[in-house]
Amino acid sequence: MKIAVAKETRHNEKRVSIVPDVVKRLITLGTEVMIETGAGEFAGFSDEAYCANGATIAYDKTHLYQNANIITWIKRPEKEIEELLHIPSDTIIITFFDPFKPGEHLKHFAQKTVTTIAWELLPHNKETEQMDALSAMGKFAGEIAYKNALMNLQIHTKPLTIIIIGSGNSGMAAAKKSHQDGNKIIVVSTNAKYHFFIEEQLSGVFELLTNNLVRQQERIKELISEHKPDIIITTARRYGQKSPKLITKAAIDAMKFGTVIEDLTASVGGNTPFTQADKKIKVKNDVLICHKSNYPSQQPSKASESYAQCLWHLLEHVITHTHTESNYDISTDPILSKTVVTHQGKLCFTSS
Repeated sequence: MKIAVAKETRHNEKRVSIVPDVVKRLITLGTEVMIETGAGEFAGFSDEAYCANGATIAYDKTHLYQNANIITWIKRPEKEIEELLHIPSDTIIITFFDPFKPGEHLKHFAQKTVTTIAWELLPHNKETEQMDALSAMGKFAGEIAYKNALMNLQIHTKPLTIIIIGSGNSGMAAAKKSHQDGNKIIVVSTNAKYHFFIEEQLSGVFELLTNNLVRQQERIKELISEHKPDIIITTARRYGQKSPKLITKAAIDAMKFGTVIEDLTASVGGNTPFTQADKKIKVKNDVLICHKSNYPSQQPSKASESYAQCLWHLLEHVITHTHTESNYDISTDPILSKTVVTHQGKLCFTSS
């Protein structure tokens, strides 16, 4: 079995999907691992490091993908149609596939008769916990968003007051990091799962929102008026939908001078009416609304190692079953079947 590891081509993507240590483990499973030259360069992993752990270096796409059984990316390539020309049919591709995004990319992969596995569709349960790259990258995003907000803050008082909107992996990572620095945190969410953890372990305030958008907006404005936060980190999103505008213009008008909003949801519309991807927007009272795409890529080495660990657990599962079951079909795998986007020329997933 051959695993091909491609160099990422998306703008500002510095991560690599497999790191040298994972190469060594994959080879013990009887696989050949081929790395596109320079794939790990921006994450601090040289071609020589990969070779030292048993990988082979490919200097062009044809060589990389020839006879590949599994291909690993962080994200779909910038020029995916050109990339598909080099990829054999029936290959398994594992990546953040963005299956909810409108467009023709789903059809292109189906027509190539490759099997595509999307991290976004992996169920969240005990069986998949170690494979969960989406959660792992979310944690990096939350921590980095918090650090970015600190750097953008004009006035530093101690302790800071920080409102975090959303209690998913990004929000919780931001909350934990904020607590470690001795700050006062208020977490706002429609999910009560972490209520006691936030209040008892992080000494924070937890506010459970209703599912009514207008009431959510009103309550968030009330909390902003009451607590006068220095930083607001917004993470509220649902895959396949636009992010809700939870922070209204009226809420922004109620903020104190120099408040920093770090909005992680810009790629799906933003949690404020002013959010723009990869920009810092200054509004009334010098409130700064910030976004920087691909937060995990700001720590490419650590993020690559974390991603590769998740990928290792998924690949170990697939390779082991392939070796032990003559008719193994990933599309019927009880753990991974829901992650399959295209298979045998068919589109297996629709966002509707």
